[in-house]
Amino acid sequence: MSKAVVSNFEVEWSSIIKEFVKSFEGIGKLLSHLISILINRLSGKILLKDKILFILLDDVYKVIGLENIDKYTKWIYELISRLKKDYEIKCVVPILSTSEGISKRILAKHTYVKLSMIWNLNKEASTLLVKQINPEINIDKLWKYIGGNPRALIDLWKFYNWNFNEWFNDIVLNLRLRVESLLEKYKEELIKAVRDIDEVSYEVKEKLEDLGLAIRLYKTIDSKFIEPNPEIGTGVEWTWQIPVYRYALAKILSIELS
Repeated sequence: MSKAVVSNFEVEWSSIIKEFVKSFEGIGKLLSHLISILINRLSGKILLKDKILFILLDDVYKVIGLENIDKYTKWIYELISRLKKDYEIKCVVPILSTSEGISKRILAKHTYVKLSMIWNLNKEASTLLVKQINPEINIDKLWKYIGGNPRALIDLWKFYNWNFNEWFNDIVLNLRLRVESLLEKYKEELIKAVRDIDEVSYEVKEKLEDLGLAIRLYKTIDSKFIEPNPEIGTGVEWTWQIPVYRYALAKILSIELS
């Protein structure tokens, strides 16, 4: 009997997924595959009854395309009701991450969306992590340029073998290509951003966010505020994704930072 129930659920959810995929032009195979796996696994978990279910989808907005953000997010919102009804789940909490700024600004208009930040490690936690790796670079220097970003730390360790100059020069080269279109029109604003990102016009902040260099601050996922920290370029409302971007931009603009 239970096998028949599971089979019926798989058929039902499979058809829903197919319709969902068809509704988005240009949707990537990755998203289709991800959601299909998710629903198929759920359909075999009848014991989800009265449980709390968290669903984490990482950076899916890049896959579906920015033009489909509203439609996709609404589909996820409606999925909550379907899962609760079909599986008698007590609570469904979807968590959708994004690393760029456009989707956040689009989603902010929806009352059923709560924006939170999954942010870098604080200085204490970052120091503990760094000591476990036993780097060949001064810990304070790592904090100054990396600011608790684990990915940047691992890149410097694994791909550059602690060669700080090579790592930094590659970031400068990459950054020069990304900001090249902004330098002629917004040079003075970019100089201002290097010194205090909060003081820059909203237009330039958005452009920096869209390039993945800066980010508007929200409460973190555990409902905490990120404290301003001039040492790593964190202001009251905005900050750099990684402090090294600030130093790289300063080098491009021939600005000395302490």
